[in-house]
Amino acid sequence: MGLGIVAVVVALGIGVAVGPQAPAFIIRMLGSADGVGKSWACAAGSLALEALVAVVALALVRSFGGLRINPAHVTQGADTVALLEGLLGIALVIQAVFALVRGTEGTNVLVEKALSDIDAMPASTAFVVGISLVSWTLPAVAGAAASQSHGPMSVLLSLALLLVFLAVAMCTRVAPILVQSWAPRTARSRLARARAWIERFGGPVSATVTLVLGLAFTALSVAALLRQ
Repeated sequence: MGLGIVAVVVALGIGVAVGPQAPAFIIRMLGSADGVGKSWACAAGSLALEALVAVVALALVRSFGGLRINPAHVTQGADTVALLEGLLGIALVIQAVFALVRGTEGTNVLVEKALSDIDAMPASTAFVVGISLVSWTLPAVAGAAASQSHGPMSVLLSLALLLVFLAVAMCTRVAPILVQSWAPRTARSRLARARAWIERFGGPVSATVTLVLGLAFTALSVAALLRQ
């Protein structure tokens, strides 16, 4: 397993972590009744779906890697893997451009409904909202990248890469909860500043990071296909 794959997986995790909606929603929930419990439920919902998407993508790409693409010429499916990663890279570019054009106008309907009566919102609703805040593309690309590990322990290495991705991706959702739990007296002012920064800069930063990742994956895919 090369350091390049680890770097890619960490970069994808950062791409998820800088997404503004989930951290901003969690920070708002922390100020409500039973805010810590509901925030953990929201984070768990996001984690569950991101893990599922990444594992499914990992399994699909590994299965493609074992196919015979041309019956007359046996390959290990490297061209199919490169093509799939290129398509995912293009999806990231489209997602980033859409986010930059749309700006902050787009709103999650479930988030709006939850915020309308956030004190009465149960933890189960917070879990569902956490699921709704997941973008599928970055976890899918992370699964595809993790599939590139080779050797007798390749499956375990791929799963370890996914754990690294999920740890990085979840850091901005878990951090506000830990701040609230460990230092409740000073948490309100700190989280208020964090929320203000997220609402002002989070969208453009997230879209820019996604665009860079998408362009990088597309370029690497094209280069790999040209080498076939």
